[in-house]
Amino acid sequence: MRLTWSNNRVIEAAVLVGLGGALLVFITQSVFVSVILVLILGIPAGMLYLNAPFIRSSMLVKRGRLEKAMKINKSIVEEENAEESEFATMAHLNLANIYHRQGKFEQSETQLEQIDREKGGRNIELFYNSLDALNKIMQQKDLDDARDRINQVMQQDYNADTFPIIAYLELLRGNRTEAENAIASYYDAEQDKRKNSVYFGKFTAQRDAAFQTMLATFFLGMYYYQREEWETAQTYLDTALSHNPYDNYYARKTEEVLEEVKQQRE
Repeated sequence: MRLTWSNNRVIEAAVLVGLGGALLVFITQSVFVSVILVLILGIPAGMLYLNAPFIRSSMLVKRGRLEKAMKINKSIVEEENAEESEFATMAHLNLANIYHRQGKFEQSETQLEQIDREKGGRNIELFYNSLDALNKIMQQKDLDDARDRINQVMQQDYNADTFPIIAYLELLRGNRTEAENAIASYYDAEQDKRKNSVYFGKFTAQRDAAFQTMLATFFLGMYYYQREEWETAQTYLDTALSHNPYDNYYARKTEEVLEEVKQQRE
């Protein structure tokens, strides 16, 4: 029977922990002390080794090296032999995120369809809902479903930076009042953040600050663009570009919309 990627990784981690334990016995001349040290240091080190490819993938994404991150996660999916393991779920989710940032929304959706959400934890569910909503919004399809996903995201992780996405989505759905309420909530939350130095929400594995800031200001720009408030739209779209960490779909879309906004202002 061929072992899956996760089987091999667990065996390798166990071997490393075992070798480390044997070395500690030799150094300390005490089995008891060695066992304690293995529990304190060895097991966390083994877990770190087990998850190292995902940590590397996350860092590559944050640096904009999307193709390299994609290669890591595709390899994991292939070597898992189609097993619906936690590792395969994480790899599919990472691939969905990478495809989304490249603007390949249909391919992102295909990766999300491979995920068994019942086997995932809270962060998997949160990340899944966020990506699924954004894929739908950027394709301007299934907008009611996208709104449901956003509602679930806000229930799981209240984040002020989600309000611009809601505002733009509600304009697409024809709900101008709801859109205005979302923008008002965003500005209120921004005031609270400045006053109390509180950040709303927690980062998940692939939520990097620079991309999140760009995403929030992009949707602010798109909100005002949709309302034909050209000057304000340009201000936020310029800001989005200034926060752009690397080449991605949103940066290219921002440049495209900015050209149209500037033409409208002439």
